[in-house]
Amino acid sequence: MFNKKGCRNSTILNTIKVIDAMLKVETPNGPCWHCYNNDGYGEDQNGNAYTGAGIGRAWPLLTGERGHYEVAAGNIERAKALLKAMDAFTDNGLLPEQIWDTDDLPEKHKFLGRPSGSAMPLTWAHVEYIKLCASIRNKKVFDMPLQTQDRYLKQKIVSPYQVWRFENPCRTFSTDKKLRIEVMAPAVIH
Repeated sequence: MFNKKGCRNSTILNTIKVIDAMLKVETPNGPCWHCYNNDGYGEDQNGNAYTGAGIGRAWPLLTGERGHYEVAAGNIERAKALLKAMDAFTDNGLLPEQIWDTDDLPEKHKFLGRPSGSAMPLTWAHVEYIKLCASIRNKKVFDMPLQTQDRYLKQKIVSPYQVWRFENPCRTFSTDKKLRIEVMAPAVIH
């Protein structure tokens, strides 16, 4: 997340902005995120059960994953707020796979920020919740592999390469880096 000079990595910060713009849903209980855009796994727009096609709803476990990002970035209070949102997404203490993420449909028992009728409990979401609790308590990501911590946080190893791609061309690169050109097919580079 941080470069050699201690600055936040702008690529990560910009990616988060895009993720939030495309996938984040604000609910009365807090923010929640979709798995990906154009997800079709969920109830239809009228709240009818999934039958092979639908609209993917927001997943509470992704609120937990964002909480882990916030812990890693040192934003413990923000992580606590996301944990509180996960609490609010529950029904009798059980976390659902998905929450209803649009206008209320009282006749179908669908309410913004509440379980949608998807699988519940979703063990994966409960594990994410427990890990986030531990991460907040420890003020560091609970299950980050020790090798990863050693390589990137302690040794501060960075890639020796500057990568050029058609979708992300670099016009300049540092003289202490090797230029790596990535293309989709065999090519001759001049």
